[in-house]
Amino acid sequence: MVEEHSDMPEGTLGYRIWGRFTREDYKAILPRLQEAVDSGAEVRFLCQMGPQWEGMTGGAIWEDVKADVKFELLQRAKLHRIAVVSDLDWVRHLMELLGWAAPGEVNLFPLGQLEEAKAWVAG
Repeated sequence: MVEEHSDMPEGTLGYRIWGRFTREDYKAILPRLQEAVDSGAEVRFLCQMGPQWEGMTGGAIWEDVKADVKFELLQRAKLHRIAVVSDLDWVRHLMELLGWAAPGEVNLFPLGQLEEAKAWVAG
């Protein structure tokens, strides 16, 4: 499931993901991301994953693969900052391993520092 943070700083997008991330969840995020890209502004994105996160369904993985194949959205995006908020060990390891490859600045925050993550992504 995915829920948009309603109290994000202006000019940022933020989502809380828990349970199983589905194709419908993936599609719910894309329109807001598309709006941000179309505006021409730098995209500042926060993703919070709590301990209840159970992974992605096959449909969500397929949507991700299709987005990767197209590249259109990310090529046009000016990804400036990405904040990942999680205490999950595998997320921390993945960020340490692949964070350098992400477009823009990426920073990892523990769940207890959600407000700091919001401030950083907006900065």
